[in-house]
Amino acid sequence: MNRFFSTGVVFMIGAACAVAFAQTRNTIVESARQIPLAGEADVVVVGGTTAGVAAALAAKEAGASVWLLAERPYLGDDMAGTLQLALPDDAEPQGPLAEALWTDRSAALRIISYTANAVTFTPHKETNPPSMLTDGLATDPVKESVQYNDERVKITAKLAEKQFVEAATAVTFLRQNDFDVAGVHVSISADGKTWSGPIPLTRLPGETTEIIRWEAKIGRDVSEIAFVFTRKNGCKRILVGEIACEGKAGVRRVTPTPLKVKQTFDRALLSAKVKYLTGAFVTDVLSDANGDFAGVVIADRGGRQAIIAKTLVDATPRGLAARLAGSVYPPFNAGKRTFTRFVISGERPSAEGMEVMELPGSYQTAVQWRKVDGKEQIIDGKMWRCTFQYDLQDDSYASYAAVEQHARNLTFTKQQLDAGETVVFEREQPLKERRMCLHASAISRGRRLPSVVKQAVARQRTQKIAVPSPSLWPFVAWRRMLHSMRKSVSN
Repeated sequence: MNRFFSTGVVFMIGAACAVAFAQTRNTIVESARQIPLAGEADVVVVGGTTAGVAAALAAKEAGASVWLLAERPYLGDDMAGTLQLALPDDAEPQGPLAEALWTDRSAALRIISYTANAVTFTPHKETNPPSMLTDGLATDPVKESVQYNDERVKITAKLAEKQFVEAATAVTFLRQNDFDVAGVHVSISADGKTWSGPIPLTRLPGETTEIIRWEAKIGRDVSEIAFVFTRKNGCKRILVGEIACEGKAGVRRVTPTPLKVKQTFDRALLSAKVKYLTGAFVTDVLSDANGDFAGVVIADRGGRQAIIAKTLVDATPRGLAARLAGSVYPPFNAGKRTFTRFVISGERPSAEGMEVMELPGSYQTAVQWRKVDGKEQIIDGKMWRCTFQYDLQDDSYASYAAVEQHARNLTFTKQQLDAGETVVFEREQPLKERRMCLHASAISRGRRLPSVVKQAVARQRTQKIAVPSPSLWPFVAWRRMLHSMRKSVSN
């Protein structure tokens, strides 16, 4: 396929005729048409997985201009979408991305219990015993808030022990003329008997216009703290999302939530000034007059668009862009394949032939209670890794859809709170990739990627790189790729 350039437009020449059915009536021939040019870069990364984000940042750090295209409406789908969130016990976070995901420097102190002097109301009722205001979730007023209809509400919280508190924080929600808070103050006690006067919290903007954050410096030893929320005039109710105390700065190991994964990757790409689109599907690959890779065609909410690039990095689960670019994969052999699904449930999933392992860590979800056998119960969710085999007849979308349904049937329990939207499976490696294509194993070991990216930056001959997403713990790839990239650039 030839490509020609015009101002902001790519001309794709298919045939000099209108769209018509071919003789077999199983295909059509497209007429020549103009496709808007969305952008141009040295490197285009296809896939918003951890490997895709890592490759985009590595290329940008080496001096390349980069576009990243993610099929899902968010980044990190191989973690946030599968719930493969925990870091192995014998591994340590390496590099800024991994540290941002698996460490916490907020020094949050543990509140063991709290009580309120007012009742809560549907549709935002508190759990029994109260727990929603200390679950670490406060971004969605529909699922992650507690509703009070009183003009003033006092919530008294107990810390695990008397500790030095640097700051007190709270999260409330705002909707014009419905729910809002005029002010928040706290009183503190070191012994549970003698209380300080009111300490006002400062109102701060949250991540969105409906999230309000409150904070006050404390700087004292505290065993109990009372938060007082005052309803704003003209509003009908108060919606509280979180109360917390922060101690001295420190670093602790955490398991990220899916939202934290998405936010971390968003911030990393924005900070590095990497251009990216979500909800963008690669539908075709562009070639120049010599048959070399020249860019991709995507379909998203803006329609069909083209991105001109010199280098392709494929970080999709099944290497779809690499296949379009001409990478040769081994013939599919029908037979059993191993798949894994991660489930958060109060009970252990069980099915014949399925291996189930409980994973350590705390996994909070938007809903911690549900009706079980007709009775409302508080559910202590655990993360379960469920591994099974499935007889895959071919590598069609229909076959993988059947695997997804089979996984849901096997892993469902009455106390299920959340589950991965996709299963995890071993990615195939291509047998041959045209013109300097790299295998996923080479990418994960950091070999050859730096020199290829440097060639793209220098605008030398076109290269193609295929990077199917690693199936296990991509933080290893991040560390090695970035280290190798820095070494190559320094040389």
